[in-house]
Amino acid sequence: MFGKARVILEAMACGRAAYVFDHNGGEGWVTGETFDRLAADNFGGQSVPAVIDEERLVADLAFYDSGMGIVNRDLVVAHNAATKHTEALVELLHRVALSPRDTMAEAPLRELARVIRLRHRADMQAFAFHAEAEALASRTDRADEQLAALSKQFGQVQAALVQAHIAAAVHAEQLRGAVERENELRSVVVREQAEAAVWEAEAHRHAAMFQDVTGTRRWRTLNQLLAPADRLRSGSRNPDDRHRTT
Repeated sequence: MFGKARVILEAMACGRAAYVFDHNGGEGWVTGETFDRLAADNFGGQSVPAVIDEERLVADLAFYDSGMGIVNRDLVVAHNAATKHTEALVELLHRVALSPRDTMAEAPLRELARVIRLRHRADMQAFAFHAEAEALASRTDRADEQLAALSKQFGQVQAALVQAHIAAAVHAEQLRGAVERENELRSVVVREQAEAAVWEAEAHRHAAMFQDVTGTRRWRTLNQLLAPADRLRSGSRNPDDRHRTT
C-alpha cells in the first residue's frame, strides 16, 4: 500500500506491506527498524531529507517481502491499539487535573460537558438512523427484486393472454364458419324435405287416380279382352316353356 499518515496505519492494521510515499515526499518501507522514526513523524514522509526518485523506488520495490504485512500488523497492534491510546489519554488528563491552578474556570467546562453530551446523543441517534436506513435500503432492494420478478411474471401472463385471445378469435371464426355451413345444410334439408313432400303428395295423387281407373268396369272388361294377348306375349318370351307344353 502506498500512502502516508492514516493510510499507512490502516494498511498495517489490514496486514499489508506499507510504503510511505506521496507527492510531498516519501521515506520507503515501514519495517521493524524504521517504525519508531516514521511513527514520530506520523508517517508523513518528512522525518529525513530523502528524495524518492525512480532509481530509489525501483531499488526499494526489489526488497519487497510478503512477510512485511505480518510484521506491520504486530507493530500497529503493539503501538497503536485503542486501549493503549486510551490509557495514555487518561494518564494525561489525570496529570492535568492534579496540576495546581490559580483559578478554576467552571462555566466553560460545564458548557463543554453539555455540548459533549449533546454530541454523544446526536451520534447515537445518527448511528440508529444509519442502521434503520441500511435496513430500509435492504428491504427496498428485496422489494425491487420481487417487483422485477412480478413484472416478469406479469409480462409472461400478458403474453399468454394475447395468445389465448388470438386462439379464441380463431376458434370463434371457425365456429362462425361451422354455424354458417350448418345453416346452409339445414336450408338444403328443408328444401329437400319440401320437395319430397311435394313428390309424395304427387305420388299419392297418381296412386289415387290409378286406383280410380283400375276400379272401373271398363278397366276389368279391357283386361279380360287383353288377357289372351298377354298369354301369347308371355309364351313368346319363354320358348323353352312353349316346347315343354307342346
